[in-house]
Amino acid sequence: MSPIRKELKASQQKSDLQHLSNKYLKTALYHAGRTAGHSNSQNFSVFFNRIANRGSRQKAVIVTGHKILRIIYKLLNTDMLYYDENGGNKKGSLATYNS
Repeated sequence: MSPIRKELKASQQKSDLQHLSNKYLKTALYHAGRTAGHSNSQNFSVFFNRIANRGSRQKAVIVTGHKILRIIYKLLNTDMLYYDENGGNKKGSLATYNS
């Protein structure tokens, strides 16, 4: 899993992505995607269920984990905080960090 997707041929895509990723990171994101999909957070559970209804639940776990990875990548690169609906905002959103 990578937050930046490279354009690869169909034959390269599967094999290259398996070897480029850290196995511990993949495991952590898999569990995070599975947990977020079944959580009370409207952002992730609605996203998870929308993907799961289209195809397999396993694919929904991977896609949700990838979404979490992209959010973390954005937060770390831009010094922003993530606010979930339980944290004050009605929608999960990014907010600037003022220190």
